[in-house]
Amino acid sequence: MSSGIFACIEASNKISQYEKCSHKSLDSLNLTLESESLFQCARQCSSIDLICKTFSYSSATNECSLGTCVTTKPTNDTNDNSVDIYVSSNVPKCDEVDGFTVMSYGLVNACVWFSNYTTNYDNASKACISKGAILYTVKQIGKLYILQRFKEKYWIGLTYRVNEKLYRWSDGALFPNTSYWKDIFSSGEPNYPGYENCVQYYIMGSQTLNDIICNTLLKYVCEIPCFVEK
Repeated sequence: MSSGIFACIEASNKISQYEKCSHKSLDSLNLTLESESLFQCARQCSSIDLICKTFSYSSATNECSLGTCVTTKPTNDTNDNSVDIYVSSNVPKCDEVDGFTVMSYGLVNACVWFSNYTTNYDNASKACISKGAILYTVKQIGKLYILQRFKEKYWIGLTYRVNEKLYRWSDGALFPNTSYWKDIFSSGEPNYPGYENCVQYYIMGSQTLNDIICNTLLKYVCEIPCFVEK
């Protein structure tokens, strides 16, 4: 991140500080709002307690994109303010959080913690939350490649919401209704939504994802979705 403070934004009787990030890649909350200015976009982000850690603003479209995580994607383009990303200055350094470490694949980075014991999905999710983290998401194919270094089955942060009849990541974002399904799931999966409502990293065959009954006992991976590498 750059060292310069972007601004102090007053919202809901509190002050939130944001810094311009030198990496321009946003792990989106799947939430885009209309804003009249960069400052209004910052206020919209800071009004969402604890969830929104990053935002970007397009002056061309007046779109404010809110997110949870910054990943490294260096750019030499410092003149295009419409794609600048700003990050809350109170995010932790990954190596300062007990047991967490940065793992990378190409330009994709994740701050992760691996359990050494098994439990069901609900308990795994609660354990991650107790660490200030969430169950690991695979919103980018590089994050699946990180998992493929390991010969273990793990819970990851994706569930089928029966009432909504759709899949959501552990941060609440919707799973995109695109061809990304076939990139990260095993052939023919997921095949039992409504019964097998939780998702595991599956080590057999192509080492991809598979839906499974939520009471299954598996190891799990936590991630801190917004962090500073160093």
